[in-house]
Amino acid sequence: MSEFLSALNYYGYDVPEVDYEEWKTRLEEFVLAGSVEKDQQQSALMPLFHMATSDLPSTTRAPELDDRNTVAVLKGDADRWTGVDDSAGEGVTRENIGRYLRFLATIKFLPLPTGRGRELPPISADVEQAQAQWGVGGRGGTA
Repeated sequence: MSEFLSALNYYGYDVPEVDYEEWKTRLEEFVLAGSVEKDQQQSALMPLFHMATSDLPSTTRAPELDDRNTVAVLKGDADRWTGVDDSAGEGVTRENIGRYLRFLATIKFLPLPTGRGRELPPISADVEQAQAQWGVGGRGGTA
């Protein structure tokens, strides 16, 4: 998790790492404070509040993931079509995270970063056009 948070800081988002108990307490205090005032941001975790305030570290089990079929398809693609074997994968890079952040800021789900950091990488103009034309995105599903 700290690798992900460091990517947020890299792009200028101030996201300090706190332990689970402190984070849970802050979320509970936010909810107990009452309704969201005008111009105050609602926590994006509200739909998951019931899950987040249980004892997540001890009650959550990640499913075992099996990617054998994906690996086989990618190897077949390399053999028959592209000649490029992507079956080992590359993981999520800091640049990938930056593009996701740019997209979320473009659709106004997140604010642009305000701290010192690298500029967010560009995203495809198609994404920005779709948001402008059809109002897709944002926390409410519309711009």
